[in-house]
Amino acid sequence: MKTTKREIMLTALKLFAKKGYEATSIADIAEKLGLSKGAMYKHFDGKKQLFDSILAEMEREDLERSESKNLPSKTKAEDEESYENAVLSDVFDFAKWQFEYWTEDEFATAFRRLLTMEQFGSEEMQKLYENYFSAGPLGYVCDLFSETGVERAVENAYALWATMHLGYSLSDSSNDKNKVKKQVFEMLDDVYERIKRGEK
Repeated sequence: MKTTKREIMLTALKLFAKKGYEATSIADIAEKLGLSKGAMYKHFDGKKQLFDSILAEMEREDLERSESKNLPSKTKAEDEESYENAVLSDVFDFAKWQFEYWTEDEFATAFRRLLTMEQFGSEEMQKLYENYFSAGPLGYVCDLFSETGVERAVENAYALWATMHLGYSLSDSSNDKNKVKKQVFEMLDDVYERIKRGEK
């Protein structure tokens, strides 16, 4: 059976998340897949190109996901009108969808775990972690809330993102991931209702 690039990237992600990026070699990935190193190099020139391909895949999926929910796929500076036209309920629906994606999708979960582990190892990994799981999404939600007229936009953005971030950690360590998801969704609903009522 032919091994696809996607299968190679997923296997690499899982090994990177388990052993660390620097400690994982192309030979390790090839062995896990039952391929020769030569066969691996037919797909990727090396580990750096393989990782760059993983990043490109994540960026593509991120763009598609935001556009499919009618939410901005660019920064506020690049497309302020899209932020002004965003619907609050769509933001919270997207947050739930993102939570499922980052905890249930095999590729996305491995990528998240890799960046969580590697963020302290290099400046590149730290910036990627911030972009995907820290300052990046927090800033995105702050801008969305500000442009949709949410009172105390920054505080409410923190409430949403803190719920998501804690949920990721709890989901990783829980034997009952559905229970964690239910709790996270209930907390997100609570934030949404408080915003609608104009409460703190």
